[in-house]
Amino acid sequence: MTKYLLLLRGINVGGHHKVPMADLRKLLQELGFSKVQTILNSGNALFESSEGKVNPLEKSIAKELAKQFDFPIPSILVKANDIVDLVNHNPFSQEQLDKDIR
Repeated sequence: MTKYLLLLRGINVGGHHKVPMADLRKLLQELGFSKVQTILNSGNALFESSEGKVNPLEKSIAKELAKQFDFPIPSILVKANDIVDLVNHNPFSQEQLDKDIR
């Protein structure tokens, strides 16, 4: 099983594009994913899937999200271990932080 992180953009902001996390969890479970967790009201979710290819899975989820919530939801799907690798490699460790960097 592969662990994934799903990041939804532009939802639950200012009362627009509401996506209740309980509904998101239910949808992801109905799509066959296991160990589904959502994070606060952020639209971020963790789950496991036997599907190992990100692109077709991301497209399939986006299609189902639009159907379920009646509006397109920009989303990013990444393998959880890719995020862990990114953090461990700390790609910005050599950057000098100052007030102009945001």
